[in-house]
Amino acid sequence: MSSRGHSILACSNPDSYGPSSNLRAKIHNTEHHINCHVSGTGYPMRLKTNLRRTLALVIFLCLLVPGLPALAQFQAFCAPGPEALGCDLPKCPILDCGWYASVKISRMFNSFTSYQFGDPDPSLPNPDSRLEFPLDQWWYGINAGWRLPLASMTAEYLTNLRQNARPKFQDSDWFQQGERFYLILPLFPFLFWVEDWGPADQKNIFSESDCLLQDGSYLFDISMDLNLADLVRPYGNFKVGPVVGYRNQQFLFTTHDGLQKIFPETQELVMIDVADPGGPGIRTGVFFTFLPTELPGDGIKFSQKFQHYYIGGKCRRSFALQPAPARWYLPRLVELEAQADWAWVKGQNNDQHLLRAGRFTMEDTSGGAWHMRFTVNCVMPQALRLGLVGDFTRINTTGNHLLLASEEGSGTALSWTRGVTVWSDQMTLASSLELFF
Repeated sequence: MSSRGHSILACSNPDSYGPSSNLRAKIHNTEHHINCHVSGTGYPMRLKTNLRRTLALVIFLCLLVPGLPALAQFQAFCAPGPEALGCDLPKCPILDCGWYASVKISRMFNSFTSYQFGDPDPSLPNPDSRLEFPLDQWWYGINAGWRLPLASMTAEYLTNLRQNARPKFQDSDWFQQGERFYLILPLFPFLFWVEDWGPADQKNIFSESDCLLQDGSYLFDISMDLNLADLVRPYGNFKVGPVVGYRNQQFLFTTHDGLQKIFPETQELVMIDVADPGGPGIRTGVFFTFLPTELPGDGIKFSQKFQHYYIGGKCRRSFALQPAPARWYLPRLVELEAQADWAWVKGQNNDQHLLRAGRFTMEDTSGGAWHMRFTVNCVMPQALRLGLVGDFTRINTTGNHLLLASEEGSGTALSWTRGVTVWSDQMTLASSLELFF
């Protein structure tokens, strides 16, 4: 949200126009956190943090795989066919024949979706505005599919719990050095402006707001994979092959109850002649402070949709833990599964600025996404499969920004591509309970 011009409080005497005690307490708790975000125009540090955590997860799984055979002593029980496990062929977990259905609950953490755009004028800032929406939220749903020895198909649908996502929504804007920001002060029949916006990479307007992830958000995934290993060794405990699929993601947000600051906070008033607004002006020597401003109520309604068309690879290794007959309370098999894929992505944003009636922005973008998934399944004797899933997706698209504004009865429609970028990091930890039949 470009917050310019609707939420700024300026005064030369902060004590006369100071915030309420409630706002003072909020400022005291959040000012340091806000100050940490006001410099730099690069992507947020969360991107680097996600990469480090993903790498740590990969290293952990690589260390886990060699240890499982020793712990389970799988070599004593692992066999090329299902008969050694004492299971019926139609329901054998190694064969994976038949239908299955599962319930799934997952938690996104350190996840977000963002977009930014530059000013259409090449001489003005790029980025000009950036909005970052949090995705740390609980999701739940179902997963179902059909498995054959040489192929399988699966579909998954998850929706969200309706609650505030964590951390907070962040909105940043940059000004050009010398860009005039007009202020009309009470009791002064003059027009004033300020122009000192600090270093070029400093954020000049920054706000944080609570962010509600609304009902109607969902994650959908349908895929099909082939098992080429069975062509070489039927009924083996190692499977590998290609995977193709389609993902559809929709996020619906409403931001509310925010706090905004302007940087640099101290500015000098410059008086200009109304008849010559482009003139150099006269410096008054009067300094004032931009006070933090509350943004009560709802601020932005935002919807985002990604469509992924992906292709990749998938492999799975099974370890037999018990010879037949298996004890009912211990897993019969442990399965380690890994999937990696790349997608062509089509994205669409719709942004309604509630604090500026009649203002809408839209982005149509395309690009790519890469995705990794690691799964540990415990196959129980009662035709149950317990699963733990770690999942990471990174999306990056570029495209077109459309501004529609009808403020105060005037109509404006502008479209440009400069600096338009949409990106998202989604890191998930999930558990599932599956029944196969």
